[in-house]
Amino acid sequence: MKTLVFWLSGIDGSGKTMQARKLSTYLTKRKIKVSCIRFGASIRFFTFPFYLFFKLMNYVPKYEKGVHTSRYPLLYKRRSLHNLWFFLILLDMVVLAWIRAYPKKLRFDILILDRSPLDVIVELILSSHNPEFHKSIKATILYNLVKPDLVLVFDVPETVAFSRKKDIPNLDFIKVRRALYRKLAPYFNATLIDANKPVVDIRNQLIKITDHFIRESENRENI
Repeated sequence: MKTLVFWLSGIDGSGKTMQARKLSTYLTKRKIKVSCIRFGASIRFFTFPFYLFFKLMNYVPKYEKGVHTSRYPLLYKRRSLHNLWFFLILLDMVVLAWIRAYPKKLRFDILILDRSPLDVIVELILSSHNPEFHKSIKATILYNLVKPDLVLVFDVPETVAFSRKKDIPNLDFIKVRRALYRKLAPYFNATLIDANKPVVDIRNQLIKITDHFIRESENRENI
């Protein structure tokens, strides 16, 4: 079986990380070699010094508290700077892919990306004020860095996510992102997971989806 890539995406507080671990444990018990990778929209290698510069120039939103996704600078009025920011993000993602993803594709049957390029695309839509960014060549490049076989988007009411995660800046912050994930899910052929259900029910749904997907993949390879 070729290495399968599963993306787990969604708003902060939707339970992605917990369910990624549970799914990884289940697949491991099935004797499937699986690796769970953090691969999201954090500020990292090339973006970090420019993030500090953009923060100094007041391009970064000011929140009293903030998850990592609250740190993308708002550069929609400066197209050249936004293009630079995208290029830096792309460099970060390429480094991540080479360090965390590509070597493991040689050794594991399944890679689970806890956060994914989809989360990056959501943040770039917001920072660029371009609601069609996901249809751009730039988004396609990000999508294909570690191309998914299965995309799962965890969806939960804003108030629930806000109560679960104490570093979300405010309710509007999570509301606009939830709307984007729900909008983008069909475009990226993603399965929307109701993450407001009991944890056991979500786990069972993920097992059902992934088991079916693995069987279908094996059947296609045997044809």
